Amino acid sequence: MKNLRKFIAALTLFLFLSSTTFSQSSCLGNLLTNQNGYYGGFESGGSSISATSAGSDLYKGLPRNGSYQVVQNISQLGGGGYLPIRPRTGNSFLASHTSNTETDRVWYANVNVQEGMTYNFCTYVTLLKNLGSGANYIVGLYINGKEITTGRVDFNWTSLCGTYTVPQGVSNIELSIRDPKKGLFFLAMDDICFSPLSKLADRSVPVFIQQLSTINIYPNPCSKNINLNIASSKNCSTDLYVIDQYGRNIFTKRMTLTKGANLLNLSANVNLTSGVYFIQSYVDGKIIKSRFIVE
Repeated sequence: MKNLRKFIAALTLFLFLSSTTFSQSSCLGNLLTNQNGYYGGFESGGSSISATSAGSDLYKGLPRNGSYQVVQNISQLGGGGYLPIRPRTGNSFLASHTSNTETDRVWYANVNVQEGMTYNFCTYVTLLKNLGSGANYIVGLYINGKEITTGRVDFNWTSLCGTYTVPQGVSNIELSIRDPKKGLFFLAMDDICFSPLSKLADRSVPVFIQQLSTINIYPNPCSKNINLNIASSKNCSTDLYVIDQYGRNIFTKRMTLTKGANLLNLSANVNLTSGVYFIQSYVDGKIIKSRFIVE
């Protein structure tokens, strides 16, 4: 009877998870107004950001210091010396020159969220001009003014992602993108998106999103050695998140993947206590995850 009850509980959770899948495609919604958001304000091709959906602390109109402009191609920008940047997706992207004030927001918007939920926030960035190797090409994602991740901008569209767990009693946050090093460089940005990673429906019974087979973990359960097998269709860089059973991001590792199977060992990087954990990442246009137990 005890085993039967366990089986029924496991089956119920499996059926729930099978109907609850969050991926990049779920981000294609109305700006940043629901629990899966995709900012599509750049697609109008206008020169400014809509004040009703997003804003910027920078001046409108490049090429002044601390300025921005929404364009479809670099021929619409004043000045010269721009790299041949095209929108990553759609028809338009945000072009900017960051300011010498680290608190200035290149872009910001208010996001409706659910308390207790862990979200993955992402954008794609690339350099708009080459100012030499001495420049601080650093961009950061911020929630309510607090940094959740930073990354270096290079000459290709590169994803910048960070996670944030919403505190109890909070239903709205501000997501912003800034230049924390006051690098004063030319930046292109596109495809701002967020997706939920996990949620506690009941504080005593954690509920998690569907486990996909893209990440293979062995042995499972494990003790000290955590071996991962992650498949990728191309060479890329991405972040790997280790999340505990309460939805808290406790470890983040930057990974460089090659096309095909990728083997990774976390034993030298993270020391986990006994319990249930989840590993999640973003590969091949979707969030991938898996569950493991530390004995």
